[in-house]
Amino acid sequence: MQIPPELIEWVAHEGHEPTLVVNPCFIPPSAVEELAFYHPGFGNDTAQALRHVLGCDDNNRYFARADSLSGNWHEKMADVMQRLRLYPGVEQGRAVLIDDQIGNQPTGEMHGWKVVHWKVAKGRDSSMNVVHQDFITWAKPGQENVVSLFSWRPYRTAMIQPQAQGRW
Repeated sequence: MQIPPELIEWVAHEGHEPTLVVNPCFIPPSAVEELAFYHPGFGNDTAQALRHVLGCDDNNRYFARADSLSGNWHEKMADVMQRLRLYPGVEQGRAVLIDDQIGNQPTGEMHGWKVVHWKVAKGRDSSMNVVHQDFITWAKPGQENVVSLFSWRPYRTAMIQPQAQGRW
């Protein structure tokens, strides 16, 4: 399956290994004590790995989906990740991926919080390197929704250095 142009920078290409969750990661103070246990980027000495690949729905619409998660993802968050269908879109003139139906999936609550929306956008880490950032909207009865985030490095293709021709 050929990757459509709007998904080229968001999914792994043939031969790409999974990427890693990196900083910044953030959970709002009102939910950090309850969500940190489940959330990517928190509580692991080893970074979580993930890989997005191309998927296609019954209407022939392409999306990004997670296919390779390392074993250190909490099983409830891994279940959410594997159910995501991240469709390409544009917000404020910038390319994003969005799953606005994840809240309708039968995913488990995490200390009463449920993932209801997911968006991926380009950002920068504190060293100004490009990262992709997943913005997760959580809902809990009796609480205001909160948005957390984790970051991951874009997939990269190995650079092959040209060989020198002739003598110097």
